[in-house]
Amino acid sequence: LVRNLPDTITAQNLPLKVNTSYENVSYLLNYPVILIITACLAAITLIVWVVFGKKIRRHLRLKRMQRSHQKFLDTYSSQIENIRTAFSSLTTENALSQWKKYMEQLEARPYTKLTTRETMQLEKNESLGKNLQAIDGAIYGHNTRIIESLEHLKAFADQRFVQKVEEVKNG
Repeated sequence: LVRNLPDTITAQNLPLKVNTSYENVSYLLNYPVILIITACLAAITLIVWVVFGKKIRRHLRLKRMQRSHQKFLDTYSSQIENIRTAFSSLTTENALSQWKKYMEQLEARPYTKLTTRETMQLEKNESLGKNLQAIDGAIYGHNTRIIESLEHLKAFADQRFVQKVEEVKNG
C-alpha cells in the first residue's frame, strides 16, 4: 500500500511486481445467508398456507371440478350427436356409462355399480328414473328415441354440478 503517491512518478515508473503464477483461491459459499434466506422463504410459505390455505384449496377444487365438467360436457355431447346421426345400442350404453362415471366422481356415490332401479331409490327423482328406464329400453330393446332422455341426463348432471359448486363455495 502506498500512503503518499508522489505526483512526479508516471505509471510506467511505479515499482510493480509481476507475478503470473496460478494462485488457488478457495470458493467461499455464504452458508449462513443461504440458510437464513431458506428459513425466511419457508416461514413465508407456511404463513401464506396457514392464512390462505383453505381459500387456495377451495379455488383449486373448483377449477378441477370445472375442468372435469367441461370435459364431460364435450364428450357426452359428442356421443349424443353420434347417437342422433346413427343410433347404436353400444354408443348409448357408452353414453350412459360416461354419465354414471361423471356423477360418481362428482357426488362420490356408486352410480356405476347401481342398476336403474337402485339409482331411482337413491335419488328419489321420478323424471330421472323415467329417463334411465327409457335409455335401458334403448340399450336392451329397440327403442331408438332416446335423445331427449340423454339430454335430460345431461341437464341433471348440470344441475348437480351447480349445486356442488355452491356447496364448495359456501362450505
